[in-house]
Amino acid sequence: MLIYNVEILNRDFEFVRGSLEIDEEGYISGITDSRRGDLNGKGSLLIPSFTNAHVHLGDTITRDIWIGRSIRELFRPPNGLKHRILKEKSDEEKILAIKTALRELMSSGIGAVCDFREEGRNGVLLFRRAISEFPIDSVVLGRPDGDYSFLEVSDGVGISSPMDVGLDEYSRLVKEAKKRGKMAAVHVGEDPFNQLMALSQYGETEVELALKENVDFLVHLNYATEGDIDLILRRRVPVVFCPRANLSMGLPPPPIDELIDRNLIAIGTDNSMVTSLNIFREMDFIMRHYRLEPKAVLKMVYSGRELLGLEPNYIEEGNRASLLLMRIGENLRYCEDKFSALVGRAGVENVSHLIVGTRVLSLGGDLNKSR
Repeated sequence: MLIYNVEILNRDFEFVRGSLEIDEEGYISGITDSRRGDLNGKGSLLIPSFTNAHVHLGDTITRDIWIGRSIRELFRPPNGLKHRILKEKSDEEKILAIKTALRELMSSGIGAVCDFREEGRNGVLLFRRAISEFPIDSVVLGRPDGDYSFLEVSDGVGISSPMDVGLDEYSRLVKEAKKRGKMAAVHVGEDPFNQLMALSQYGETEVELALKENVDFLVHLNYATEGDIDLILRRRVPVVFCPRANLSMGLPPPPIDELIDRNLIAIGTDNSMVTSLNIFREMDFIMRHYRLEPKAVLKMVYSGRELLGLEPNYIEEGNRASLLLMRIGENLRYCEDKFSALVGRAGVENVSHLIVGTRVLSLGGDLNKSR
């Protein structure tokens, strides 16, 4: 397949005009100067698809009930409002909600996602059933629901907090996941009560307690101390940030600006109950709130693949194609900085096609329409 007459974001993060060749196996053969091909990219940008590195897609079934409620009322397991609502819903209702979320993800250019799934083994299997119809890469991290059988069908464990499950159980969960060659990730520094409890009971921060185990990445860090930041940097532990969801819950902004040039970090949109899954909104907020260079923010939606252990999708020879064709609509005309345009102005209306391997899906209309 040849996508021609298009501006391509190459591995050096430079835009070059040309054509992109994808072989029969769905891998990038290279950039050429061919003037004819299969898909005309005139008036478009060709970029790698994005990664949403932290979501809770099960929450889609109960959106926008968070107003006026605290983080503990909503999310603390096992009896937070979200957990009670999930118990009331049927499996088919949950699958339908997750499919709705996946369509929303794809519409904003997501080619890979990491979902933290509640409800044990069955919760993971519901996600697997839902995503089987979608051509995007995924990592699903489960949680126990009476036993550890969820680890047989998940990519690892996604823990709500060391303080929520208790330090002994936290240690067992991480060790069991690692013993099976799977990932372990944990929310830390998100709930102020958990931070206070860690300090009062153990004399250490939640981050310090979490990093007593060999976790693959941390999520949030709203209440991280300078000592926590230093420890994360020394240990080289990757972090996923979700600032819009955090601020919606009245939490302080996470320390993205303290880690962006010093550590592997990625971004997610977090709970579908609270925020949209639109990664463009997340990028725009981060760029403006922290006054960061747009290119640095854009790189965060690509580093998620490395953080999650997925194969890279930068546009270079040998990588599997997972790409976006971005239409330069009225909202992007006259922009003199393409990176600022992509991060601060672009939206779902600009995503015209998702290319995965040899499949070309038109996102301007029916998501199931493909070439």
